[in-house]
Amino acid sequence: MKKLILLCSMLFGTVFPGCKSSKYTPVDYPDMQIIFGKGGGFAGTVSEHCIFENGTVFKGTGLIEKTYEKKGKLSNEIMEQLLANLETLKIADQKFNRPGNLYSYIEIKNGGTSTTHRITWGDPQIPVSKNVQLFFNLLNHHVSNI
Repeated sequence: MKKLILLCSMLFGTVFPGCKSSKYTPVDYPDMQIIFGKGGGFAGTVSEHCIFENGTVFKGTGLIEKTYEKKGKLSNEIMEQLLANLETLKIADQKFNRPGNLYSYIEIKNGGTSTTHRITWGDPQIPVSKNVQLFFNLLNHHVSNI
């Protein structure tokens, strides 16, 4: 019985691979996500983008509870590039938590292990590494084009 359930779930995921993201939001998406954004200041508002592993992009805004809206989808080629850059630039290996009054961040959520890695910067006295800033700029560039 377990083999049948596993086979059906694999077949269903293969036949309908693009349908997975339509029923999820960044709050409950079970697979890998790249989340990045900016926040802080007097109001403390956060503006972020969430990119699902399949390229679906959401934009979220808010204070504590964020409201998300689907923005579009990145191409498979761009997603392959971003995931390769994530590895090449060793973003998940970076340890940095120096927010300022205004801050930026990149967060990697690994769906299978439920682990989250977050890099936060904004303290003008201690800048983030060039690799992290480069990846952040690249993410912003790609989501601005959809």
